[in-house]
Amino acid sequence: MSTSIYRRVTPRRRGLLHSSQIWLASDHLLVVSSVRYLERYQRFAFADIHAIVTGDGPDRIGWQVAAVAASIVWTLSLLLVDSPFGKFFFAVTGVPAIILAIRDIARGPRCWCVLNTAVSSELLAAVSRRRVADRFLAAVRPHIEEAQANLPVIEAVAAPPALPFMNPPIVDAPTPPALVSKRNFVGEALFALLLVDAVIVWWALRGNATNAAAFLPTVYMAEVALALVVLLHRNSKFAGPTAALALLSVIFTVVDMFAVSGAAAWLTFANAARQGASKDALNSLWMSPAGTVRFAATWRIAAGLLGLIACQLDRREARS
Repeated sequence: MSTSIYRRVTPRRRGLLHSSQIWLASDHLLVVSSVRYLERYQRFAFADIHAIVTGDGPDRIGWQVAAVAASIVWTLSLLLVDSPFGKFFFAVTGVPAIILAIRDIARGPRCWCVLNTAVSSELLAAVSRRRVADRFLAAVRPHIEEAQANLPVIEAVAAPPALPFMNPPIVDAPTPPALVSKRNFVGEALFALLLVDAVIVWWALRGNATNAAAFLPTVYMAEVALALVVLLHRNSKFAGPTAALALLSVIFTVVDMFAVSGAAAWLTFANAARQGASKDALNSLWMSPAGTVRFAATWRIAAGLLGLIACQLDRREARS
């Protein structure tokens, strides 16, 4: 029975179509990268490694908290649904989303790691969390120090003294002013629009208006367009909550469009062609007419009020 010479030093980092993992041998590192059915093997001898550099990755705590909040709200939507299938759908899709969002936060802050040799610089995709980087460096450092303990030391040769004409006087140039992006009002416009749209949706569905289908497509397009503009203009300290609320607005607008108020508005076409009392109630796929109105209006009011507060904090920080 043969024993492998390799020991795993990082967990497998999986992507949509790729994965990466690092293994440790007695005299080298083995980096295994796979893309679907293809695998790539890279070996780095400990004696050839010049440096392993790590650094902090982007701070995504705002997005992580937003993901947890969105998944919880999505799961709690089962309370607004009357049919058993609707309750099952929101529970099955919401609970795994909550678990994945909490797991992402529990894995700790992100980082990046680069391995440098004399001829290459390789980004180690398997080392993407600070906790994994600490364990990886602790496992690799003794092997590198042992392999390079007997390498000859090349002493730096002193440069010849510079002649006067080789060093012209340095004139201090004035420091250019820092470029500061001007604060715009697109965030306030988005969240104020959500408050107005809450009234429009309530009026269109609650009153069983035959022109609801004419209003709602414009409502959806305006909300998505302004939310995307907010996501492209994140330029201040408090932009994290603002961007998170804008992202949630896009998600809820899409859900509302295809499963809630949009589905209810589609029934207005059928009602317009019917005579007498044989008209369908403006309910969504899984909600009653009252639940449809509450869902479509409540999330817009909540996002609008929270967004206006976040924008006010953002503007106050910019003035201080």
